[in-house]
Amino acid sequence: MLGLPGDAAGEALTSASREPSSALSRFRLAPGDPVVFTGEMDESREVGEARARRADYVPHSNVTKKVRLLAAANPDTLSGKTRAYGISIVTPEAFGRMLG
Repeated sequence: MLGLPGDAAGEALTSASREPSSALSRFRLAPGDPVVFTGEMDESREVGEARARRADYVPHSNVTKKVRLLAAANPDTLSGKTRAYGISIVTPEAFGRMLG
């Protein structure tokens, strides 16, 4: 599991999406963890959600306290909810690297 609390997690993962060997390599989702996809991505949201399902994650339609990860086309845009809930943010490409 993630070893970074709150905003530090999001900040580390945002920079990790540019540097794959940093915090991103330590971040792990557990089967059943909810993930959200947002923004204009190269692949459709449906493709990302299907990949998440195959990896045993649960695509979620919006950000809630239960969401563990937000895959955002623009990870530098942080919403109040992601900050308040301490949700980690990565690019769709970084999410793909997490899947292997």
